[in-house]
Amino acid sequence: MYEDKGNNELRFKTTTSDGAARPGIPNADLLQVCGFILSVYYDGSNAMIYLNGVMKGSLPLTGTVNPGQEATLGKSGVSFFNGTIDQ
Repeated sequence: MYEDKGNNELRFKTTTSDGAARPGIPNADLLQVCGFILSVYYDGSNAMIYLNGVMKGSLPLTGTVNPGQEATLGKSGVSFFNGTIDQ
């Protein structure tokens, strides 16, 4: 998960043998809630991102998830989230 400053979204990226997908949640949706639950899924056909149980983004993606991928939260390249993540 990372912040896409150009599109003003929080995005989830997954990479497979067939390509990559980056569904996102608009920043305006995140500012409307105080505390939230983020969920991300890849079902072999789509990469999806949910906010409080509501799907906010879905992009088609097929293939096998590439081995060796590391899940990160609050890191984009060498930049880190400047704030607090709780529970």
